[in-house]
Amino acid sequence: ELTIVGDYVLPEENPVNLVEGWNTIGYLRLNPAAADQVFSDLVLENNLVIVKDFLGSAYLPEFNFNGIGDLAPGQGYQLKTQTNGLLQYFSNDESYRISVIYSLINTTKYFDRVLPTDNNMTLVIPSSAWDMIPEIGSEIAAYNENGNIVGVGAYNHPTTVLSIWGNDPTTNIKEGLSNEGNIRLKLWNVYEIKSLTVTNWSKGSGEYVSNDIQVIGAIASDASSLRSIGLFDASPNPSSEQTNLSFEIAK
Repeated sequence: ELTIVGDYVLPEENPVNLVEGWNTIGYLRLNPAAADQVFSDLVLENNLVIVKDFLGSAYLPEFNFNGIGDLAPGQGYQLKTQTNGLLQYFSNDESYRISVIYSLINTTKYFDRVLPTDNNMTLVIPSSAWDMIPEIGSEIAAYNENGNIVGVGAYNHPTTVLSIWGNDPTTNIKEGLSNEGNIRLKLWNVYEIKSLTVTNWSKGSGEYVSNDIQVIGAIASDASSLRSIGLFDASPNPSSEQTNLSFEIAK
C-alpha cells in the first residue's frame, strides 16, 4: 500500500519546464482536455514531436493524429521536444477549446490488445504508403521473431499508428521485440489475414528501437500468403480457459 500526502498543485501557478528530448509530466488539472489544445503553444513553436500515454497511445502533431484523445486528471505522459520549452496549463476555472483533430481511439476487436512493457516505439503508416487501401474495420498486428503479437492498431485514414512494445528483460517470457529485432506485420481485413511486406521506409529501418518513431513509405500485401496453409498465434496466449486459433487455407 502506497499513501501519498500533500497539497494540491494549482496548474496555473506551476508551469512545467521541459528539457530538450524526452520529458515525463503529470496532467495537473482537475478536468480533462484535448491533447492538441493543451500542447497547442508547443505545436505553434514547432517544438513538440510526440506525446504518449502509459498504453503507448500517441499524439503526433506532424501527422495531425491524436490517438490519446483527452488528457486525464492524475495521469502521467511522456513527451519529446526539439528544444527546451515551457508547458503552461490553464487554471481549473478556464476551459480549453474543443479539439480541432478527430480523436482516434485505437482499439481493435480481432487482435487482442497487447499488454505494455517498460518500453515501446511508434510505427506510422500513411494511407499513401499502401498498395491497396485496406477496408474500414481492418486491423494491423506486429509480431516479434517468436511469432508473438507485440503491437496492434486499427486502420485509420489518413494515418494508421501502432505502438510496438519492446521486450521486458526482467521476465523470462519473450513478450516484446528485442532491440534491433525486425518488425513483422499482418493485416486482418475482416475476411482473411494477409502478411504485409514493407518495401520502403520513409523514416527508420523496421528494426525495433525504443522510443523511436518510424514511418513506412510503401507497404504491400503478400498475395502468396493466400495460397498457403497457415496457423497463426493463439489469442489470448497464455489462457486458463479458452483461446482462439486463427488459420488460413489455400481456397
